[in-house]
Formats: sequence, structure tokens, C-alpha cells
Amino acid sequence: RFLGAGAGVLDTAIELFADQEAPGAWFDATGEGLIARPRDPIDGATPAGASLMAEALLTASMLADPAKAVGYAELLEHSLSRASVIVAKLPRSAGHWMSVMSARVAGPVQIAVAEGSASNHALTRAAWSHVPGGAVVVAGEQDSHPLLVARGPIDGRDAAYVCRGTVCGLPVTDE
Repeated sequence: RFLGAGAGVLDTAIELFADQEAPGAWFDATGEGLIARPRDPIDGATPAGASLMAEALLTASMLADPAKAVGYAELLEHSLSRASVIVAKLPRSAGHWMSVMSARVAGPVQIAVAEGSASNHALTRAAWSHVPGGAVVVAGEQDSHPLLVARGPIDGRDAAYVCRGTVCGLPVTDE
């Protein structure tokens, strides 16, 4: 339910803020009534809107259905390519960009928590509290999400499957 809503918000943001003439570039305002649309990809005390879009694209490229994930991944690569100049020349102003790039290079880390019907969600909370940057956590019953297909609880206990790309480790049942 939330995945679909999040993808809808991301699609709307792409529609409103993507620069159609420069793939991977993002505007900071929708442009209504503006002579020129502002664009500032520099991270400051808070991340730039553009680096937050890159993070959202990274997450969506791991979670969306394959047809949409390809488009998100392509737009992410354009965004990171454009940001590489900022990272090289102004590293102090590219903290969030570097975080997204690091997560991208490390490969998609996905934690799938298979919960049983009597789950107390402790393993899911533990996964969320220890998740590395750029990783994705999905929790639910077996087969309720593509990451949970054929992955279920072990001996009635919730089980976490930590995956990199398409390779998963053995399930863990302890927090």
C-alpha cells in the first residue's frame, strides 16, 4: 500500500521538477509565475532537493516493479553523473550526494523480514534501527512482496533475509 503511494509521489515529483532538457537535473520550484526556475544541487546543512531525489530514485529502483525500476535507475544514473562534478570540486557541499553514491556503488542492500501472523515486529524494528544507508527494509508475510517470495518465518519465528542484488544470506531469527 505505501510502496504504491510512494511511487506515485516520486512520479509526481519527476513530472514537476525534472529538467526535460537535461536528464538528471532538477529544479527547486515548479516554475509557475517565475521568470527562471531555480536549481541548486549543492548540499548544505540540509540535503539539496536534487540529492534527495537521487536517494528516492535509488530506493525506487530497488523496490518498484521491474518495468518502472529500469526508468528510475536510468534517471538515477543521470543524476549521479551530473553530481560527480560537485563531489569532485566541492566535496564539503556534497555530503548527501556522496551517501547516495556510496549506497549505489555498494549495491542494493535489501532486508526482507518475513513475519508470521503472531509477529511482535521486534525483528522488523531491529532491522530498521540498524539498516545501513541506502538499504531497503521490507516486512510482511511470505509472498506479500517480491522480496518475500518463497521467504517465510523459520520454525514459527520471524526471519530476516539480507540480500545484495539477487543473492541472499541465510535467514536470521534473532534481533
